[in-house]
Amino acid sequence: MTLHAVPTPHTVPHDLAAERAVLGAVLLSPDVLHEAQAAGIEATSFYREPHRQVWRAMCATARAGSLDLVSLTGALETVGALEQVGGYSYIAGLSAAVPSIVNIATHVDTVLRKARARALLVDCADATGRITQGDDPDDVRASLASRLVAGTAEDATCEAMGESVHKAWDWLRSTDPDVEVLRTPWARLNDAVRGVYVGELTVIVGQPRTGKSVIADQIATSWAVDQGIPGCVFALEMTRPQMMLRRIASRASVDYAALQDRRMSNDDLAAVWQAHNELETAALWTDDAMMTMEQIWARAKAGARRYGWRWIVIDHAHIVRASDAKANRIDQLGHIGLIAKQIAKDCGIAVLLPAQMNSDAKKRTDRRPQMGDIAYGTTLEQSAATILGLHRQELHEPSTSMRGVLEVVPIKTRFGVGNPVSLTWQGHYQRAVGMHASEQEAWK
Repeated sequence: MTLHAVPTPHTVPHDLAAERAVLGAVLLSPDVLHEAQAAGIEATSFYREPHRQVWRAMCATARAGSLDLVSLTGALETVGALEQVGGYSYIAGLSAAVPSIVNIATHVDTVLRKARARALLVDCADATGRITQGDDPDDVRASLASRLVAGTAEDATCEAMGESVHKAWDWLRSTDPDVEVLRTPWARLNDAVRGVYVGELTVIVGQPRTGKSVIADQIATSWAVDQGIPGCVFALEMTRPQMMLRRIASRASVDYAALQDRRMSNDDLAAVWQAHNELETAALWTDDAMMTMEQIWARAKAGARRYGWRWIVIDHAHIVRASDAKANRIDQLGHIGLIAKQIAKDCGIAVLLPAQMNSDAKKRTDRRPQMGDIAYGTTLEQSAATILGLHRQELHEPSTSMRGVLEVVPIKTRFGVGNPVSLTWQGHYQRAVGMHASEQEAWK
């Protein structure tokens, strides 16, 4: 194996023109400073040390009062740094090099991408050095994974009570929709658990064939198609074409088996074409790669930043690729739960995670899911804000009067009232619908 040398300064990723554009745009419009900070720009994002010094001075000047060419150069001169950064002429030339701030978001993104590339080189070089020195490779891999996922600091995680209470008061007085709760397609379920919370982990648990994956994907498709909320389904169990057939069957009310066998009537074809048009423009991504939670975290973070993802579905917990193949199943599931919770908080998205039940439930008279039923999932249950249990009595009792009924049992509801909800199960259409006519209208 050939070890690659650490890149020389000439090959270190950077774009000085983009850095000058960002600094110059701040001088043209001080509001750009706050927009760039919100995007993640900080002093260490710049490659040149003089640019880092200018950025620090800009931030300090903005905090002290108005930010303009005179106040900025005065601040730099006060600390003896004006000549170090190139003098008055260099600072004055920054704004002259940016005729417009229209494309400043592109320059900010370029600076951030180059900064992430440099950080990646440093992390990989450090990992290479530790391996060559004889460190345990599993420890090195875990350390590298956590550093790659964490990235650079973005928003502060600590604030004064005064600021928090003002935000809460503004939210209470606001008439804007509650963007922190994503509504499911079923009104009665929304009444019971309020919906799926952004920044939290929601787990769907049930026996095999209950419909965990179907329900999770139906919720996701409703968010993307009906509500226009972008997100991604990490389909670990199915391929992208299989997922698309399931969605078409659900949206078009066409038998799933007939779609798979391409046995469709003219009416079916018309309905499929309409569903195709709905799905074609949906803000819905599907990723069918087998990944670890750290890899899913990295992709979710990129999706939230680039495309505005507000949710992800990981289908399902028990087939996520193990980050540590040597760990037992309890530790693996615990790791998955903790990382899923961290993804939700770090990316500011809702995480929906189907999971299997353990076999102990089969020994009970009442086989409805309960707390503690997730296979190997004690820590996973603790990490979740909401756990929804799915139950279909007909799977255990074919002659039951409850045929065609899917019960949704709120096992854990941190924010809701937790009342059970009954839906009509339409497996041939790969979906569930509400039992009331008004709830079924959207699926006709």
